[in-house]
Amino acid sequence: MSINYKFFQVNIDLSDVVGFFSLNHGVIPACDVKSLEELGELIEDVDDVKGIVAYKVGKRLQSRFGLPLLIKTASEHTKKPIIFDAQKEGNDVEFTERDFISYYAVDGVKALIIFPFAGPRVQATCIKTCYDNNILPIGGFRLTQKGWDETEKVELSDIDPRLKGIEFRGYIAEDAEERALKLYTLMNVQYYIGPGNKIDELRVMKKRIQNLGINPYMLMPGIGRQGGNITSAFKTVDDCAGAYGIIGSGIRKAKNRGEAAEVFCEEALKFE
Repeated sequence: MSINYKFFQVNIDLSDVVGFFSLNHGVIPACDVKSLEELGELIEDVDDVKGIVAYKVGKRLQSRFGLPLLIKTASEHTKKPIIFDAQKEGNDVEFTERDFISYYAVDGVKALIIFPFAGPRVQATCIKTCYDNNILPIGGFRLTQKGWDETEKVELSDIDPRLKGIEFRGYIAEDAEERALKLYTLMNVQYYIGPGNKIDELRVMKKRIQNLGINPYMLMPGIGRQGGNITSAFKTVDDCAGAYGIIGSGIRKAKNRGEAAEVFCEEALKFE
């Protein structure tokens, strides 16, 4: 696979997967379990379901077991790509991020989600280091929870009653996402994370990326427990190059995980 910057070209060997996922529409289980045994069981329960294209693992298992063992365990149960979500990569100084991502490559990570709230130099460093280490960068910025940007008021008294009646807003500037998306597209990032439970914001994000010259592949968390509907999310990005629902508890906590995965996948594959 060849990644073309606007500025130069970098060749990346991702020949073990098909561009990057095997389908243009599908489902990615979020493997937010507590043990490696549970991780293996979850993957085995759903791996044969048509429409499962990858798995997302994160900091919960990494913190407890270490990334090499986490990736090794997941890879023993599937040949599908393993996406690492460091929750949230892109918020340290440049040389530290460069080291982190280089270590991820050694540990076997093939795709990394980036949320660069530390600014454009760190963002560019993360993307470039991913390319240099044969890791697919997945661009994120907008979060699924309420109260993340300055336009949203948030209530905190349920966390601490002493905060009742005090107004708080999110910390992220209203135009920050637009600026981050511009840099992503200048560095030819093709895959993005968008909120599947915030349809209007998802539509705005998609359109901004398209207006910047990239027809994106959209990965969408927030479907299920956080209120998002898979059909509505996929319809919103139906004109994109690809769409993938990231599903956590909707599959993980189901009585029959295989059947639950089939329901989500059947809906996603209607758009294939």
